[in-house]
Amino acid sequence: MLDKQQLYIVENKDIPNYEVDSGITGAEQNYIYNFKNPIPISEQELQDICDTFGEFMVSAYFLVDIFGPYEELPGDKKNGYKKVVLADESMEIKKKMFHLFLEGDAYPDANKIFLFKEKKELNARKNMEIEDGMIVISPVLDVTAIGIFSKGIDLAQFFK
Repeated sequence: MLDKQQLYIVENKDIPNYEVDSGITGAEQNYIYNFKNPIPISEQELQDICDTFGEFMVSAYFLVDIFGPYEELPGDKKNGYKKVVLADESMEIKKKMFHLFLEGDAYPDANKIFLFKEKKELNARKNMEIEDGMIVISPVLDVTAIGIFSKGIDLAQFFK
């Protein structure tokens, strides 16, 4: 489980600014989880994240770059992103994808969205409205942290 001491709840007055920065709108809850040792992120923290959210991981969106580390990944390219479906993958594969999501690029914050509930159409370049029952994770603050957004789900249950 993720450690609540590393968790910052984004206050309501700060949400509009954070929505502009992240491009993610409509969240009822906004959290920032700060890594203890961000460079590199510790294996234990990666494991904790996968233990906490792994069963809910559905898709990862990676910025397309022909010279980047995501080119070889299986998945469909659309709107400048490669969508990798994780729903039926093993926890080990999900852990590798999450590690790549955070550290696979010089600009990992461009890996805009990591979805736990499928959405039929998603333009990751534009503002994304969060639907009921959706959780989104986005790298923030030069990957010293991740933003966790949700609507219709009580995120507190995921933290000890």
